[in-house]
Amino acid sequence: MRDLRRRARWATSTSAAVLLFACGRTGDGTDAAKRDSAVNGTAPSPTSWCAKIPRPENVRFPRVDVPGDWHEVYRVEPGVFAITEPRQFQEAIAYLVVGDSSAVLFDAGIGLVPLAPVVQALTSRPVR
Repeated sequence: MRDLRRRARWATSTSAAVLLFACGRTGDGTDAAKRDSAVNGTAPSPTSWCAKIPRPENVRFPRVDVPGDWHEVYRVEPGVFAITEPRQFQEAIAYLVVGDSSAVLFDAGIGLVPLAPVVQALTSRPVR
């Protein structure tokens, strides 16, 4: 069972790393669009989906500066943060809800880049 878990983690990490590099920023997105069209047989679009950040849904929320360049954080409401991973195909979102004495983290991230430094930058309260 332990070996199976180790293999599953390796496969997940390897897949995530491949997708991360495949979806890296490439200037105006033209190179990524050409690469995408070669894979799926469609005409290249002016920009790749990877270059369309921030998403229209997130633009209306204030962005919060956090350490690192993998996560983007938006303040949805006072004490409620959406922590996004916009540069990978799943575009995982975690939510941090900060209360008076503690915080709750709903973590739906893929785990490729540690989330702890981001959470620690957002709150000093204990996280459950």
